[in-house]
Amino acid sequence: MPKPLLRPVLELRVHGVKNALPSSMLGVPASQVRQVAGDSLGGFWAARRETADTPPNVHREAYSWGLLARTGGGPLPLLGQLAVHIGWLFVLPFGLCNVAYWTRRMEPQPNPNAWRPGRGAVLLRIFGLGLTLLYVAALATVAFDLVAVQCFSTDEACAPLAPVLSPLDALTRGQRIALLALVPLAAMLLIYVVARRGRVQYEASVSRMAGTLAAERVESVPTLATPGFWSKARIGPTTERLHFAAVLLLLAVLLAWDRVFSPLEGCARPATFLLNGCLLPERVLSSSPLAVLAGLLAALALVIVVVVLAAASETPGRTDIVRRRRAHAGRLLVTAILLFLLAGIASAVPPAEEPPAQPFLGLVVAPQILIALLLAIALAALGWRRGVPTAVSAALLGSALALLVLPYLLPGELLNPLWQALAGLAVAAQLLIVVVAGARSRSEHARTGWHGTGPGVVLLLSLGAAMVLASLLVVGTRAWLGLSAVERGDVYAEFGVVLLGIVLVVAVAVGLAALTSMTRLTRLKSAPVRDGGREVAPLRTYAGGRPQQDPTENRVEVRVLRARRFAALAHRVEPVLGLLAMAIGAGLAATLVVDMQVGPAAVSAYDPPELSEQVLRGASGVAITMLGAVALAALGAVAANALTRKERPVAVLWDLLCFLPRAGHPFGPPSYAERAVPELDDRIRTWLQEPSLLRRRVIVSAHSMGVVLAISTLFARYAAEDAPLHDVGLLTYGAQPRPYFGRFFPELFGPRVLGTRSCLRPSLLGADPWLRTIARDEKGRKETFRGPGTSPTLTRLLTTKGAPAWVNLWRRTDFLGFPVHSYSDVANVVDRGAAELLPGPYERVATHSDYFEVSQYRAALEEVLSRV
Repeated sequence: MPKPLLRPVLELRVHGVKNALPSSMLGVPASQVRQVAGDSLGGFWAARRETADTPPNVHREAYSWGLLARTGGGPLPLLGQLAVHIGWLFVLPFGLCNVAYWTRRMEPQPNPNAWRPGRGAVLLRIFGLGLTLLYVAALATVAFDLVAVQCFSTDEACAPLAPVLSPLDALTRGQRIALLALVPLAAMLLIYVVARRGRVQYEASVSRMAGTLAAERVESVPTLATPGFWSKARIGPTTERLHFAAVLLLLAVLLAWDRVFSPLEGCARPATFLLNGCLLPERVLSSSPLAVLAGLLAALALVIVVVVLAAASETPGRTDIVRRRRAHAGRLLVTAILLFLLAGIASAVPPAEEPPAQPFLGLVVAPQILIALLLAIALAALGWRRGVPTAVSAALLGSALALLVLPYLLPGELLNPLWQALAGLAVAAQLLIVVVAGARSRSEHARTGWHGTGPGVVLLLSLGAAMVLASLLVVGTRAWLGLSAVERGDVYAEFGVVLLGIVLVVAVAVGLAALTSMTRLTRLKSAPVRDGGREVAPLRTYAGGRPQQDPTENRVEVRVLRARRFAALAHRVEPVLGLLAMAIGAGLAATLVVDMQVGPAAVSAYDPPELSEQVLRGASGVAITMLGAVALAALGAVAANALTRKERPVAVLWDLLCFLPRAGHPFGPPSYAERAVPELDDRIRTWLQEPSLLRRRVIVSAHSMGVVLAISTLFARYAAEDAPLHDVGLLTYGAQPRPYFGRFFPELFGPRVLGTRSCLRPSLLGADPWLRTIARDEKGRKETFRGPGTSPTLTRLLTTKGAPAWVNLWRRTDFLGFPVHSYSDVANVVDRGAAELLPGPYERVATHSDYFEVSQYRAALEEVLSRV
């Protein structure tokens, strides 16, 4: 589309989480827009004729990227869309694992052709593998224990599946198990396909960008400005093959274990395993030599997979090394397939005598061991940013794991509580060391998410999400099939009970926050509104050091004050998530202890049947109720998004998960920024290089998550161009870099990267969660940071005429928008207040959207233009 010669400035609008339509961003009817670049997933749109409110020298375009992060089923009907969205829900823990990777302390990257993963990367990859195996254990519980064993225990069992299972009546127990081993394998393949589907659609764009960002720089640069940050994979085919090899190997171990020990008398429970000589060679080999061979080789290969995963990665480096690692992973995958088939054959060979009715033995303790290992890694991650020595965490948490496993080997009525108490002391010592380490650099940690414990917090959230989904699968299937958990109680039902406590704890905290902030109408500090528009209930500072109650009866003021109050309540995301992570950690520890006493893995010598039965009956009922409520809420949210096609699953959280490159789990959601950043960079470059009689400039106008994309694009330009930002300005609104992205990912969007002031953690209680940050902003003291700094900052890169070509609009009624520099307007050349009432006869209260409609937007655009 040709551009008039007298419009040399491109105003490039980038939408946020609500996936605004191009016509909405441009302010014209849908029939009056046309696509000038891109495809059906994302592209650039322009009005067929410039609107009256467009400045005379400006050409306006809109970049629509929302479909890159959507998870639709393509041509599938609505039910297919819903199925795909539910599949994406199971990818949620993997996405959180990837987020945790970027919350770690990022190492400086002096070599553009390599990547220093930094501390904790190896353990985080192992954590990701553990999440995969946790899903496998849950799926195997359904396929092996519930369907292959319990559904055939009585004639009345599993009536909903009777027509499907009737052809399996003629098969033996082991043959049914071997056949149904394909179910968890197929389910994991489906999860992988769902996650990969969105990725392959724009990988070509990523590879093209690799050639663009090839410049080498020797000075220290921000991580986002590292050449190849968006184009060089940190996790890929090698790790994918290792994960699938581990899936097959775990299934082989489970099949072999059950085949070997199910025919042996007295080998069903850990409490009697060693006492009955279940590991004596003559007993084991008499059961099934083929299963013993398959199980031992599979266990050894699984250990090798973990070792290779820890040593190898997709980190950019020499091509021959990457190919060699990929070949090793391929050989392990082939070996895993052969061992899986061997274990299946061994399971299908019937024993001399059909084993007595008992649960599938391979899953008696496997889920508990996986949960304990994942919990230990998450607790260790709490100290990664705080500098807790790895050896100390390994010694304490390794001892705790050993003490938890010890009762399975040395059961005893008096010893079991002792082992658990000692394990608890080791965990308490780890947490105490984390607290002490945080006190050493308190001011530094106060500027990062959860006071420097972000990696552990996010991993706990990831583990909690995985356990909720796994428990929903197992407990929900059991309830649907009409099977009882009594005498077959499992860790999933016990976690369902604990989940009730977790929900209650978080609900009480949120209730207290609402009680302290929503019951009184207070006057919160607001941004000064200039350049027209009505300013309502202004407040520049807290004279008394805290918000004051407002007795006003003016209806307009009351509406605005209430909107500010609601926005302030929504700003307490960080403390609520931190409390949720704490509750999940404590709940998982409680689940393990309870399971050791009353579950199928109970190792206590004193186990009165009436007590176990009573606990299991109560646990089953509570778990079904609690998990059912969670399932209905989750399905309702997913269905609303899938069927309306307006938002991504779980909205803002999903945009956060999909933004950064995959680096922790290979089955995680694809990064839409891997396409969006190159496309934005290419559009800016194309505009600036087009011949023109007048000087060409670009103003990137970004909203909400679009701000993060815009910042990433500007740093990508710095990595590729000699003078990348001299003709580029930035206009942002509804932005979250300071309180969210800057705190959670300080090496990517922190104050030392953007050149802005840091932000303290919001308080959970009180009228204004940002009271401490506002008080510090008003003092205006210069901030100091320890360690080497990052140079140059974004504000310095955008500064050409004495002030950065960056203006940010914000309003206190915005529940997702904040100042990017300071709550104070003194010496603040970036932040500008936006009107909280939209123009018009009804004076609607403006919140996160509608920045285009206020006069401050046009003034901010002109201010940015004057600085470029």
